Formats: sequence, structure tokens, C-alpha cells
Amino acid sequence: MSGNSNVDDKHWHLDRRVPIAMIVALLIQFASGAWYMHGLTDGVDNNKSDIAEIKKLVDQTRTAENQISHRMIAVETQLKANNRILERLERHLLRVPDK
Repeated sequence: MSGNSNVDDKHWHLDRRVPIAMIVALLIQFASGAWYMHGLTDGVDNNKSDIAEIKKLVDQTRTAENQISHRMIAVETQLKANNRILERLERHLLRVPDK
């Protein structure tokens, strides 16, 4: 019999004293964990696509900001030139005597 007990010790076996409810609970817990991990993976994938979209929007915003900045510089330059013209006209008008 001692030879038989060594063979039995090498193989995994389930004792009949383990309740079926415990086995079912472990299987449900394992399945729930797998389902939860699948949900996390979906969430990560959604976040990746959202981040890529946000990066595109940021790039578009930066491009628009640069264009607006160049336009503002042009407008300011034109405004300064118009102010110089108005000042010259004002000086000229102040020099001309009223009739």
C-alpha cells in the first residue's frame, strides 16, 4: 500500500469534502475577474482613441493660433501706419488757417 500512496500523492485530486458551492463560487469569481479585465481593456482602447483625437485637435488649434497671431501682427502694423497717416493729416489740418 505504501507504493500506491506515493503514486496518489503525485497526482492532483479533489477531495469529496470540498463543497460544490465553493467550487461554483470560485468559478464565478474567476469569470467576474475576466469580465472586469475585459471591460478595462475596452476602456483603455477608448481612452487611446480619445487621446489621439485630442492630439489632432490640439495640433489644429495650434495651427489656427499661429495663423491668427500672424494676422494680428499684420493688423497691428497696418493700424500703426494708419495712425501715422492720421497724425500727419491732423498736423496738416492744424497748420491750414480757417477761412
